Amino acid sequence: MGEKPEIRFLQLYDIQYNPPPYCIDFYPVGKNIRKWKATIIGPQDNPSENGNKFKLSIDIPSNFPKMPPKVTFDTKIYHPNIDSKGNIYLDILNEQNWTRNYTMSDVLVAIYVLLTSPNPDDPLEPESEIALLFKNKHDIYTENAKKWTDRYAKR
Repeated sequence: MGEKPEIRFLQLYDIQYNPPPYCIDFYPVGKNIRKWKATIIGPQDNPSENGNKFKLSIDIPSNFPKMPPKVTFDTKIYHPNIDSKGNIYLDILNEQNWTRNYTMSDVLVAIYVLLTSPNPDDPLEPESEIALLFKNKHDIYTENAKKWTDRYAKR
């Protein structure tokens, strides 16, 4: 038998006090323990640029930890694996790949890694212009990503 869901919720609260190094905010929305907000810092040497802040919304399903949380970017970001509504295409957030052993820290690490290493061969939207630019005209992709970061992400 696995650990109780209550233990997993305690782990969520623990992130508030022991966050990964690039996560500067993690808190519940009001008194709702199923809705959380997080802020992560963009990686260095990347169009997301170190020091810029990206806000996330996290919805914890009622059958957590059996099912993954739903995580979306609140901050607009120019990325082949994140769509215009903030939806993220990330393996561990997919129901088929999720295991109850994953923690919210694992999810935040995976999102940070996705920022450092986009996967244009597996974009969220097929034939994504962003993915095509990343693969074929990387300099234009980088310029666009920096513009979006400057416009939408706060330092």
